[in-house]
Amino acid sequence: MVSSDRYTYYGVHEKRGIKAIHDIVLLENYHGVIVHDFWSSYLSDSLPGVHAMCNAHLLRELQGIIDNIQNLTWAAKMQEFLRSSWREVKRTRQDYNTGLPDQRVRELVMDYGRILRIAELEIEEFAVKQTRRRNAAKSDAERLWNRFMEFGEAILRFIYDPRVPFDNNLRERDLRMMKVKMKVCGTFRSYQGSLIFADLRNFISSARKQGYEVFSAISMMLSGAFEFA
Repeated sequence: MVSSDRYTYYGVHEKRGIKAIHDIVLLENYHGVIVHDFWSSYLSDSLPGVHAMCNAHLLRELQGIIDNIQNLTWAAKMQEFLRSSWREVKRTRQDYNTGLPDQRVRELVMDYGRILRIAELEIEEFAVKQTRRRNAAKSDAERLWNRFMEFGEAILRFIYDPRVPFDNNLRERDLRMMKVKMKVCGTFRSYQGSLIFADLRNFISSARKQGYEVFSAISMMLSGAFEFA
């Protein structure tokens, strides 16, 4: 599934990994910004788009560290950094219809780096103190820290680029109806039926995003008088 603020596309495939992405052929030639979580298929080198990470997912993972490992303060610092940075970015976009000044971007990037240096020290100290039984908790924190280190530019994309949202909640909302369908029906009786349902949802979701009333849009479409903007 791929969505934007004007269009929604649901594809049907027996797989959900990189093979499905290539077979459906939507992102292979897309060079814009792709907002997503850390699912490995989205990180494939065969997708040429610019990556931006969903920070809502990261906030939840940081909360897990905060709730379960009291010795580590960096998670709360990073959580507050992300939230306060997004508030600042939103204000700037609303007031000036632009992104943050370059100097402010550099300051925020430096703040991000300082938090990660604190995290490195805390994780090393925590690893020394913990017993073998607690190593699982330590490894969760370390894996999350490594993710912040490796994907820093993509995580902070919303700071660099005024077009980029903080999260991929738009896609999550667009996906909700498909999840409801799965919960109620479990599956489709035929491949053709799944294609028909996906096409209907593509049309309805895209029409709503463009301000059309659904039944009017369907009526216009059946009469051949409908056209997306």
